[in-house]
Amino acid sequence: GLAVADSYYPEPYFYVTCRKGDGVKYEPLPPLDKPGIWHDHEWKGQVLSASAIAIHEKSEDQLNVCRHFFDQALENALALIER
Repeated sequence: GLAVADSYYPEPYFYVTCRKGDGVKYEPLPPLDKPGIWHDHEWKGQVLSASAIAIHEKSEDQLNVCRHFFDQALENALALIER
């Protein structure tokens, strides 16, 4: 999803999370490549902030950061569901 700035992060961010009812076992959390981070306060998921994207000047580099984040996040989400 895409969230606007909120009580969790002061800027827009992308996130990937699994619904609690999916039988997800979050422990241990898979390691992440930067720039994504694990969010684990009130919900668990991977987050990519707008500033982590904007530090790259070229749009191609920004797109590659987003692709890498989503590829990794979806792979981790599937792994968490299959545990």
